[in-house]
Amino acid sequence: MKYNRRLVILVAVGVIAGIVLTPVVAPPILHALGFSAIGPVAGTAAAAMQAGIGNVAAGSFFAMAQGVAMGGTIPAAFTAIGGGLGGLFGAFFSTRLASEIMRQVRRAASAVVAGIHAAAAKVAGAWRRFSSWFQKGGKCKI
Repeated sequence: MKYNRRLVILVAVGVIAGIVLTPVVAPPILHALGFSAIGPVAGTAAAAMQAGIGNVAAGSFFAMAQGVAMGGTIPAAFTAIGGGLGGLFGAFFSTRLASEIMRQVRRAASAVVAGIHAAAAKVAGAWRRFSSWFQKGGKCKI
């Protein structure tokens, strides 16, 4: 089976980073959505979700989010979501990185070829002058 090694590595790194960073990133995101230590803040997305749900069932995603906002532990579901998002970011970064690397390699190769071409032209000019001087007897005029 053939696979893209860079893609696999960056997705794996993304998953690991997502899992590790979830406890750091989840609380501020939940706070921005309107979850607080005393419950959903009026007029926020969290309040609108609760109004749409009505009676919040224990163990639901909303209840887990509110629990995290209240200082509880990060549930496995949040960690799995963080890992999945990290993996998606790794896949996206892999394709973006690949195109950027190839663009930079082409630019560098073009500059190297241009430099070699210019150096070769100077060497050829110097060789023509030396050849002409040598054919004329190779004597220095001092």
